[in-house]
Amino acid sequence: MKGETVLQHTFEPGEPDRYGKPTRAESTRSVDGVGVAPELGSDTLSLSRDSLTREQTLYLPAGTAVDTSDEFTVRGTRYKVAGLPAEWVSYYTGFTPGVVVKIVLKADTNG
Repeated sequence: MKGETVLQHTFEPGEPDRYGKPTRAESTRSVDGVGVAPELGSDTLSLSRDSLTREQTLYLPAGTAVDTSDEFTVRGTRYKVAGLPAEWVSYYTGFTPGVVVKIVLKADTNG
């Protein structure tokens, strides 16, 4: 199978913590045959904060369920889903090869 293997992290409501605040339980699964399209990152430098933003687009196999709260580990780096996943449909044939998901990593670079 072509493509890469990524990890998909999904979350369900968990038991409340000892203070009664909600928690979430994480489960992780491997997704094979994923197309990964990296985009150029951007560095934001200002007087108050230095940050790095890296976005990528994932082309997941058809039928892959993705929620906006999911996270993905790609090439060892964990990203959050940015926006709504979309079905990828051919305009010409109606073929639906998969799901397109934008993911983002935002990190502060202040020491």
